[in-house]
Amino acid sequence: MHVAAIANTLKDLNLLHENLLELATEKTDVLIRGDMNFLKSIMSKEQKLIKLIQNKDQDLRIFSKGYLQRENDITLNDVIKQSEEKDSETLIQLKQQLEETIKDLKNKNETNQQLLQQSLQFVQVSLDLLKPSIETYNYERPMKKNSYETEGYSSFESKV
Repeated sequence: MHVAAIANTLKDLNLLHENLLELATEKTDVLIRGDMNFLKSIMSKEQKLIKLIQNKDQDLRIFSKGYLQRENDITLNDVIKQSEEKDSETLIQLKQQLEETIKDLKNKNETNQQLLQQSLQFVQVSLDLLKPSIETYNYERPMKKNSYETEGYSSFESKV
């Protein structure tokens, strides 16, 4: 395996993460609008991208192990250290681009998480307002007694 395969995989990973970032940006707008059908669609696309990212990450591990001809855990930094200067500069640049994209994605996901929390709080407050209080839920007799109760009379006359 050569460094070009590793570099191409890093480019692909960055592109997939950028696509995921675009979906996260769309998700922010959808959360603000409250369009649940479109949100389901976005989440489905995200799952597909995540699966592709996992596959590319596995490819990167395989290429890195092949390049260094070792079987133990290998990091991208190990590959960078072992590669020639020209190749290592390319790998460092690609790694920094990927790290920046992942950082942006993390920030966008935190924003989306906050929006979801606020939406859930709003729903909870709305439900609390609609739920009747326990005092008004059950029927109670009024505290004031009617005249027939105080005199021992019934409203129903049993002698006819």
